[in-house]
Amino acid sequence: MKPLFPLMLSAVVISGCATTHSLPPTELRYGDAYLPPIHVLTDDPLKGGEIRNSLRATGMFSDVISGQPPADGYAVRVNVAQERDLPPFPVILVSAATLFLIPISDSMDSRLGFTLMKGGQTLKRYDYENKTQRYTWLLDRKEEATEENLRRITRAFAQDVQRDGLMPAVEAKP
Repeated sequence: MKPLFPLMLSAVVISGCATTHSLPPTELRYGDAYLPPIHVLTDDPLKGGEIRNSLRATGMFSDVISGQPPADGYAVRVNVAQERDLPPFPVILVSAATLFLIPISDSMDSRLGFTLMKGGQTLKRYDYENKTQRYTWLLDRKEEATEENLRRITRAFAQDVQRDGLMPAVEAKP
């Protein structure tokens, strides 16, 4: 029984997941000013909350709000398309039979289109795609890869909006 314990311990230590993304990480330029509040409208109500939270987490907007904007407010309409590619069921069974020491592949292809508007007028359209490829092993945290997939897209959007200067910066709230 004693030789089995180090083997099991080493299997737990080296287990985990490996993830790759097609969209590179984005460095945001932080300063004393924020972008004005933005109202987020999505075509997928289940993903709407995740998108708003991810935009809030960028720290670039003074506020991220759900619903219709006022007549002179800024809004972004987000079109969401996501596809998942899971391995065939026999591969999952083989991996499960080996206690997930044989990794299985899982991929997610996310395409988000952001249409930036002010007062109902379209200012610019931004399109992003991020393909995430994961290899799942024994102790996997699938949520982290899914969140990072969306986080890379929303950070790229925030960076592009800041760089384009279509939304004037407002002073930080005390």
